[in-house]
Amino acid sequence: MYGLNGPESDSVMDGCYVNYPDLDLPNRQTLYYKDNYPRLLRIKTQLDPHNSLYHAQSIELLS
Repeated sequence: MYGLNGPESDSVMDGCYVNYPDLDLPNRQTLYYKDNYPRLLRIKTQLDPHNSLYHAQSIELLS
């Protein structure tokens, strides 16, 4: 669901579609990955520090 300022969150419909990269979402990391994003960012930083494995929905490095 979209409100005036973008997608609205609720407990039933919270999140985004997998394999549909919507780069215009202001908080897409939270919508795609939920509370797992900080952990995934740590893993991405350790295993792919040069961002060789890039995709529109991949974890963004904090260069």
